[in-house]
Amino acid sequence: MLNAKNRLMALITLSLAGCTTVPVLEEARPIQLYFNSPDLSACQFRGEVVGSQGSWYDFWLTSNPDLVNGAFNEIKNDALSKQANVVSMVPPIAFGTSVTFFGQAYDCPQKILESLRSGS
Repeated sequence: MLNAKNRLMALITLSLAGCTTVPVLEEARPIQLYFNSPDLSACQFRGEVVGSQGSWYDFWLTSNPDLVNGAFNEIKNDALSKQANVVSMVPPIAFGTSVTFFGQAYDCPQKILESLRSGS
């Protein structure tokens, strides 16, 4: 049975866990996310990806920008695991205690990536 000291330590541990966001893997940083998807017909579809940050017990300890950044980081990490370099994002779903994004991951040739970056 947990005594008062152990309960307090458990509560502090859970609280501190809410103050961190999902880190982005260094290799995933260059992955591009697009909500208004460009033409990706020349790219290879790699699969669905999901990114989420926050939960019912810690959302109030994490700022909205950190929730969004954590979800973006997680979706980039998921895309990296599928060997993708571009994600076509689905409009976000509103949850009261977290931020969750869905998208379709693609592997695009370098020429397409350059045109996407330049906006042409």
